[in-house]
Amino acid sequence: MNNDVSVGPEDCFFKLDDQFDGEINSSVLRKAIMDQGRYPAKKVDCTWEINVPVNYKILFEFHGFSLSFVNECDYNRLIVYDRYALDTRQLSEFCSTTAPSVMTKTNRGYVRFVSTKEVDRNDWELIYTAYRDKPCNTTLSFECGQHICIDHALRCNGRPNCWNYASDEDNCRLGKMKSQQEKFNARHTVT
Repeated sequence: MNNDVSVGPEDCFFKLDDQFDGEINSSVLRKAIMDQGRYPAKKVDCTWEINVPVNYKILFEFHGFSLSFVNECDYNRLIVYDRYALDTRQLSEFCSTTAPSVMTKTNRGYVRFVSTKEVDRNDWELIYTAYRDKPCNTTLSFECGQHICIDHALRCNGRPNCWNYASDEDNCRLGKMKSQQEKFNARHTVT
């Protein structure tokens, strides 16, 4: 194996269009690098362009965040942009032990992951959700707390889309688990 392999932005760009939600994570990134025959890569610079429907904005929530070099932004970082992947449109850069939620002001966002050392030791998971500011159209939307609304189709979809809590997954029926607590219990119960 050649450990000097680099995966640059021209080889690592993903475009996700017209979805109300989705997930990007380090495992999918590693698989994409493997599929290109460039695993293990020493350096990685990958970007995801996320476009949600018009009149929506994007909520990015991390459900796991562990970088191999904590507080070493020169070695590994994850950057979130609004509308364009330009420094002037940067919303947040994460290279520490936590990554709080980020909200765009437009329907397009970019997530860029850069690692110059030990790419395999970075582990992160990010869920993105299309949202609108309140007031909600209750026929088409589900209210997530005091501030935002998500598309009604995201209700009971098995993924927590409401900001900072999973109320969109509470009391779900038709064979789906009723709450996030039940999902946690099901994953951690020995039978």
